[in-house]
Amino acid sequence: MKKALHIDTTNLESISLDVPSIVVKIKGQSGLRFPVVRVNRITLSGPWDAGLEVFTYCAERNIPVHIFDGRGRLRCQILPKERVPEPLFFYLEQLPYHEVLNAVYEEWLLNQKRSVMAEAGAESGDPDFRAMQFSESLHFMAGKANRKNEFNEMSDWMLAMFASHFSQLLLAFSIDCCRPETQRLVADVTAALTPILKAKALEAIHNNNHSVTAMLASREYHSISERIEFLVNRMLNQLIWRMDANA
Repeated sequence: MKKALHIDTTNLESISLDVPSIVVKIKGQSGLRFPVVRVNRITLSGPWDAGLEVFTYCAERNIPVHIFDGRGRLRCQILPKERVPEPLFFYLEQLPYHEVLNAVYEEWLLNQKRSVMAEAGAESGDPDFRAMQFSESLHFMAGKANRKNEFNEMSDWMLAMFASHFSQLLLAFSIDCCRPETQRLVADVTAALTPILKAKALEAIHNNNHSVTAMLASREYHSISERIEFLVNRMLNQLIWRMDANA
């Protein structure tokens, strides 16, 4: 089973490539080996000034690299080269000018929001209003436990981890998340899934009495990454099906 490899660079001594493995050496410890074939993405947090050869090698093999600062802000990404665009990209390109496709997109988005909120236990009413109420209830519970700051910090990490993961999932549909044509989709899917990510953030700080760290956030996100991947793929495949039916 492939997993994400998270590297906290605070005490990193070196990172090198010894094919077929990535070798990570932490100060005062022996090197740890991670077989490339078992890694599906790499995330780094903290100062970074080494490992370009490793990250280029991985990106060339469809393993994206995502670099965060110490507070969960995504600084940059090293992604596999862009592929030949598939139909979804062309549909997204036409949205601002195609009235029918735009209406199909809006209906699809509404259904996705309803589906996510139903999973969260809110099954009736306007999905945007339900999402706002759900978020307020999470903040209230975090405040009641005197862990509001930790909740906000973990929420930021969950959203940042999702952003990097989502960019990888979009590559499977030959979509570059940085292209102007895809920004609407990225923002809408992120907003739709935010309730699930924030709920996980609250669960994470409830189960851990320690301060929020990049390593903890990475581990917590990994625990829901398969579910997130399933939801995103289902969303995008449903969008393609609806667009194909109305193009």
